Amino acid sequence: LRDFLLPFGPWLAWPVCHFYLRGGALSGLVSMALHGVVLAGIYVMLQLFNQLPPYLDIDYRLLKNNPGILDLVMHAPAQVPWAFIARAFGLLGFVRTAYYFLHFLAQLARSAGQGHSVGQLQNLELKLNILLKRSEALMKQQLIEAAAETAMQLDSGDARAAALALLKGLSVASCQDDMVLAQVFEDQHRKTALKVLQDFRLPAASYNQRLCAECRGLGAKLPAMAVRSDWDELLPAMTNLLARLIGTTEASATKSPSKANRSFLSASPSPSPVPLTSEKSISPSPGRTSQAAS
Repeated sequence: LRDFLLPFGPWLAWPVCHFYLRGGALSGLVSMALHGVVLAGIYVMLQLFNQLPPYLDIDYRLLKNNPGILDLVMHAPAQVPWAFIARAFGLLGFVRTAYYFLHFLAQLARSAGQGHSVGQLQNLELKLNILLKRSEALMKQQLIEAAAETAMQLDSGDARAAALALLKGLSVASCQDDMVLAQVFEDQHRKTALKVLQDFRLPAASYNQRLCAECRGLGAKLPAMAVRSDWDELLPAMTNLLARLIGTTEASATKSPSKANRSFLSASPSPSPVPLTSEKSISPSPGRTSQAAS
């Protein structure tokens, strides 16, 4: 039996070594040596007391005790060097096992992550995609909060607080060179919002009630746009609303702040004139009347 199993031994050595070494080199070698000693001791004890099964005895005479196998071997060509082929087959298995073992040792000597650049790049790409999704969700959440706060402040009659809420929302959406914003909003809408933000100032307190009355209808539509994720309509609506609150328009967003102030003053109704003098000073005196009559 030894002569038949010896050529296959080197081929079975690497699968056994790989089973032990996959958990660690040092611990695997120690476990393999310990199990080898225990199995060798059991084998010797069974062989000593003649309790070893025939198919496990390496000294078992396979051809002598199996005439069928003997007849099959006798029909084999005698000119073929069977012993040389068996040794070459075993040597080839030994070379294969040695190659895989040295390759395993070379992997242990490499630094962590070396040789796995493709897998690491894929993990990095997945992590970047997750971060982009989280950034997009956070940005949308801030816009929804700004739209809801704007509608609430306009409904309560506070135009200055509504302008501040729009400022916070548009500041998030008007950042330049942002990959997330470029995928959600159009570039022209972001540029318009940035121009309006450059002219930002708080509305005058004297026009608070009038501005709230004029912008309350548009502000009430902002939460519905945000809930529908209609970002192409939400950002221009918020920009237009802020321009109306601070006294500019989208067309005049590129003007200087002084021109924007003048446009706001011209658009707003002028208050009723206040008399500078009393009625007595305005009515003409009798002397002057007589002079005028003459």
